[in-house]
Amino acid sequence: DVSTHNVVGSIQSVTDNLHLFDPQAFRYLIIDEAHHASADTYRGILAHFDADFILGLTATPERADGQSVLESFRDSAHRLTLEEAVQLGELVPIRCFRVETSIDLSRVRFNQVQYNRWDLEERIQVPARDRLIVQTYCEHVPGRKAVAFCVNVRHGEELARLFREQGVPAESVSGRMPEAQRQTVLSRFEQGEIRVLCACDILNEGWDCPSIEVLLMARPTLSKVLYLQQLGRGTRKAPGKECLIVIDFVDNASRYNAPLSLHRV
Repeated sequence: DVSTHNVVGSIQSVTDNLHLFDPQAFRYLIIDEAHHASADTYRGILAHFDADFILGLTATPERADGQSVLESFRDSAHRLTLEEAVQLGELVPIRCFRVETSIDLSRVRFNQVQYNRWDLEERIQVPARDRLIVQTYCEHVPGRKAVAFCVNVRHGEELARLFREQGVPAESVSGRMPEAQRQTVLSRFEQGEIRVLCACDILNEGWDCPSIEVLLMARPTLSKVLYLQQLGRGTRKAPGKECLIVIDFVDNASRYNAPLSLHRV
């Protein structure tokens, strides 16, 4: 109902119905995931409304394309770093471990933003590396609720299968799954029936499960934005949660295409 004073909507739904809104309908706009603000859909909404104040919220103000997010907002910006948020008690402390693999990424093509997808998938999907990921979980953080970030759907499915072979309740989740099936898997994970969720590209933002205790960084990336989005899935506070454990699986690379890890971030 556009006549109400408070409206919450997705960017797509507001864009599709922008003609229904008077430009003076709202005095205050709040844009979540504001690092997308330079995209055409966001710019269209910001240009349509004549609001007195626009608030943009994001945990990752950097954009991979180099465009400025701040120019979309009129007022001064305040930045709270990950370290400061932990020190203030807004996020849980983070413990990080590096597990070195024997995988060579030095010949994987890349640009300033990311690895070549096909090269990376070919190099990373190695049975020995997947077994190392499962072994690391079973030996060091058994039973803890964990998310493993994978390079593609097939990688997530294979990794989940290897976890189940070791008696660990695990499932894969991706954007290719029907919505109802995906929500069922996520619900089972949140309730604790699934202990390890093997995800491909779908949980980077917009999903919150504070009880996550472990992140398995099984997908090499050059993108600080992507890495921080993945990290954000586990930094929320929850009852009984003392810290987040991040396990970086570090592959061999040249000095020019070394993947990000928590130490580097």
